[in-house]
Amino acid sequence: MINVRTTRSWIQACGLLLLLGGGGGLLATGAALEQADEEARAVRRGRVLYGIYCQTCHGEEARGDGPLAEHLKVQPTNLRELGSRVGGYSEALLEHVIDGREEVRGHGTREMPVWGIGFREPGLVGDQEREIEGRIEDLVAYILSIQTPR
Repeated sequence: MINVRTTRSWIQACGLLLLLGGGGGLLATGAALEQADEEARAVRRGRVLYGIYCQTCHGEEARGDGPLAEHLKVQPTNLRELGSRVGGYSEALLEHVIDGREEVRGHGTREMPVWGIGFREPGLVGDQEREIEGRIEDLVAYILSIQTPR
């Protein structure tokens, strides 16, 4: 015969152990899922920003063939192949290139708009730096998500 009181105590003890000990994995998994969700949202926001600010030069598929590309002195970069360039591209370098407010050695001439200034909202009072950084981070997330595998 099964002792209900003992069985219930055993189940409660196992649940407590899971929460205290092995449950850390569940918490970590939850945090990882939350981080993955935020990364997916950043990519979606970046895709929208790309369509508004970048697509006319870099093209719908980000291959450097947008409708304005033929009118530019310097051909826009194929953003899908940044990882295959010599030395690759780091997130930090990509953020600096998009921001454009400081010269990036090795980037070459500054044909691209300076989005660190272009993302400012005219007439808004206060520091907009965090919002500008957020937009740039979202664009970087999108660009990194479309890289062609080597």
